[in-house]
Amino acid sequence: MNALTEIPSFVIFKEAHLIQGKSAEQFTKAWADYDKKSESGSEFPNPKQYTRDSLFLAIELGDAGVVLDELKLCFIEEVWDIILGTVMALARAEMDCKFEHRDLHENNICILRSEGKSRSPTNHSHDERYGYSGLEMSLIDFGLSRATLNDGDTVFYNLEEDLSVFQAPDGHPQFNAYKKMRTHLFTGTRTMNKKAWHNEASKMLNNGHYWSEYTPYTNVIWIHYLLNYLKKKFKADTDGQRQSELSLLEVDMREFTKRLDARTKTENGAFTSAIDCFTFAIEQGWYPEELINANQSAILEQSNIASFNEESNDNVKTFVTNEWIKEEAGRCVKDGEDENNRAAVRSENEAGEEQDDISQGGKSHILKGKHTRFGEDPKGNGKAGDSLDDAAETKPCSAVPTGIPAPDPSSGRTTRAAARRTVEEESSGESNWRKLGRIRQERRLP
Repeated sequence: MNALTEIPSFVIFKEAHLIQGKSAEQFTKAWADYDKKSESGSEFPNPKQYTRDSLFLAIELGDAGVVLDELKLCFIEEVWDIILGTVMALARAEMDCKFEHRDLHENNICILRSEGKSRSPTNHSHDERYGYSGLEMSLIDFGLSRATLNDGDTVFYNLEEDLSVFQAPDGHPQFNAYKKMRTHLFTGTRTMNKKAWHNEASKMLNNGHYWSEYTPYTNVIWIHYLLNYLKKKFKADTDGQRQSELSLLEVDMREFTKRLDARTKTENGAFTSAIDCFTFAIEQGWYPEELINANQSAILEQSNIASFNEESNDNVKTFVTNEWIKEEAGRCVKDGEDENNRAAVRSENEAGEEQDDISQGGKSHILKGKHTRFGEDPKGNGKAGDSLDDAAETKPCSAVPTGIPAPDPSSGRTTRAAARRTVEEESSGESNWRKLGRIRQERRLP
C-alpha cells in the first residue's frame, strides 16, 4: 500500500499496527448491530470468539467516504468524474509500478463528496468532462492486485490457490470479469471461458503464464465493467428521468466504449491498458488543461507511441506497443505510413542493459496481448533472432525514425530528457498532449 498511497485517487495509507488480545466492546457491539440488520448476516466471525492470544493487523487509512454501491448518483457529471478518475488513477499506477487491480467492482471504489471542489460547467471548454461533480474517489482493497515495487520485487496474489472466484455462476458481470482475466492470462485472447472450464485441470492450460506477470489488459476489463455499472446505476438512481443526459454520455463515449469491447481488434484501436484509455481521453480533451499540465512530465516519459513492425517473411503487420521515450529508442521498427523502411537499431550495450526490463527472462515480448518471443510472429513461427541482440544483427537499419533523437554515441542509448525535448521542440506551439494524440492517430494501423 505504501507504493500506491502517493498516486492520486488511491486510498491514503497512514499506519499499520499489530494488536494482541480480545476485541474491544465497541467492536463487538458494531458487529452485532450489523449482523442483526443484514438479511444474510455478517460474513465475518463473531468477535466474541477471540482470546487474549489473538493477533490482529490493524491498517489505518484516510477517510475515503462511502463505497460506490451506497452512493446515489444524481448528476451525469458524477458518472464522468468516476469513470475518468478511475482511468487516470489506473494509468498512473501502471506507469509507476506496473499495477493491476484485478478486483475493481463497486465496493472497491470509495466516494467522498467535497464541498467547493466542483467547477461550474459553464467555465470549461466544449470537450472537457472531468472535474465538475465535486466528488473525490479512492481505489481500495488490493487483495488480488499485482504491482512491481521500486526494488524490483513483484507483489501479487496467486489466484490459482483458490479457483472459487472463477466458479461463480456465468452471466453476472462481476464474476464474468474474473473469468475474462484468467482466460486472457492463459490464452492471450479477449474471450471468456465459462465456469465449467475453470477447474483444477485447467491449471495445466496456462501456457507458461502466471499471475505474477504484468498483463494490464485486466485493468481494461474492469474499466469496461465499471462504465456499464455506472450507466445502469445512474438510470436506476434517477428513475430514468435523466435519460437524455445518459444518452448524450453514450454518444460522447461511443468510440471509447467500442475500444473497450472485447470484440474490437487491437489493430482497430482496442485498448490494451489503462494507459491506452487515459491517452484516448486526453486526445478527446476530456481532462482540463491544468490537470494535464500537472501530470505532463510523468506521462510523456512513459507514454506508449504506436508504430509498425512488419515481419519480412510473412508480411505480417503487428501492432507493437513501443516505449520510445523511456527505454525502446533505437529498436528496429518501421514507420509504415510516414517513412517506410526507416528504423533504428539498439546497440549491444543498450540491449544488455534493458533486456531484463523488456522481457521475462530476456526472451519474450508482448504483442497484441500475446506472449511472443522477440523475432517471432504471433502464430509462433520462428523468425530472425532468438534474442534482442540476434534481432539487431539480422535487421540492419539505415536511419533513425523521425521525431526520435539518435542514441548518444558515448552511451549507446537515447535519454528520456532528449526524447522529451524533441517532442516539445517539434510541437511548435501545439500542446504536447495533442502532439502525442496526433502521433498515435497517424501511426495507427489501417
